[in-house]
Amino acid sequence: MTNTLYRFAITILILVSTQQAVLADALTIKPYAQWTFDTPIEQIIYRPTGTGFPIKLILTEAEITLYDSTGNHIRAVSRAAADKFVINHNQSGFMLVQVNPSNLIDHEEILYSFQVYDIQGRPEYTLVQRVTNPDGILNYQFTSEKSILLTEKGRPYIIELYNENTLLEVPSCQSGSSKSDEVFTLATKLKHANEMITAVSCSANIDSSSTEIRLWNHDQGLGSPVFQSGRLIELNPLPKTDYYFMELEKGTGTSLSLFNRTQLIGTFPWQSWKIQKVNQQFAFIISEKDFNIVNLGDGSIVSTYHPIDLSSISDAIFLPEWGIYLYLRYEPYFRENGRQAFRNFQLEGVDKTGRIIHRSSFGTWTYSLPKIASIGKDLFGIHIHNAVLMYGIKLERD
Repeated sequence: MTNTLYRFAITILILVSTQQAVLADALTIKPYAQWTFDTPIEQIIYRPTGTGFPIKLILTEAEITLYDSTGNHIRAVSRAAADKFVINHNQSGFMLVQVNPSNLIDHEEILYSFQVYDIQGRPEYTLVQRVTNPDGILNYQFTSEKSILLTEKGRPYIIELYNENTLLEVPSCQSGSSKSDEVFTLATKLKHANEMITAVSCSANIDSSSTEIRLWNHDQGLGSPVFQSGRLIELNPLPKTDYYFMELEKGTGTSLSLFNRTQLIGTFPWQSWKIQKVNQQFAFIISEKDFNIVNLGDGSIVSTYHPIDLSSISDAIFLPEWGIYLYLRYEPYFRENGRQAFRNFQLEGVDKTGRIIHRSSFGTWTYSLPKIASIGKDLFGIHIHNAVLMYGIKLERD
């Protein structure tokens, strides 16, 4: 009995000590490093693993500058201010897209130029695509294989090109005939490179329109098409998964729905949104009022946080390893020259219960809003004007 009581007392002591140690652990967010560049930065691409020099590429008005993992400058690629920069999901390459009208004698057309580079900044190929429909819009996706997946509003086709090679060309709107100017098609690759989803609306009438969703293995349709009520507006794939969000417009407004391949997982009540993939299981969605974590498997909302005055937040991320939301606050104002600017920047962090775990100030003022991005598990970066501020996260014991 004495030995039993002794062991029981030791067990209680261990449990109490463990609980005190857990309570004493505090999540700390501290500045880690800072880099300042000579010109304002439009966009930053970070190394996803967070190892080595964290910046992979910076985009300015005049050029794209690339860095290796030790921080050495590799190459600079010139660009015009109007060039659109697109990088693929696996960061194996990027492209610059130029859109220019061309007035011919008998008709007008729009020229799309795609300049494709590998991730070291070496040019691979240039592709020019003509849009002859004056109301036509060319939708494009730069794939992980550095091909370009194209659909054009008003033309019932999906085409995949690599340099001068046509890798894929299939018709859309499989379910029936429709006037070509009413056809709107979007497509996206899935987890396996040979599989894709196409979504097609074949009617301009919102009330009578439906969207046809079809799964393809290269140029072969798999199974029968699936139909959703509403006209197609947008398709948002989650990289390296078979999940995607689709925006559909009905007579009562728009809706956001989550799909896995052709299966509907869930529909959500938000009117506006920004979607970020968290990992293979969750997506982070900023709606007009809330931060939301959605379970991709069943479409359930597993966490919601409503920050005060969401309109004063420029960007936000969710860190699943720590279970925290991080977001950037700002205050708009006008400079003496009449231009709108922003100041009083704050970094705030809350856990999933809404408890504030961090608040700090950064920067002075800028004409552009700051952005935040996660870099690996324990780092994140804030991009403000011409500077990159790195922060580290860790548990510290008091």
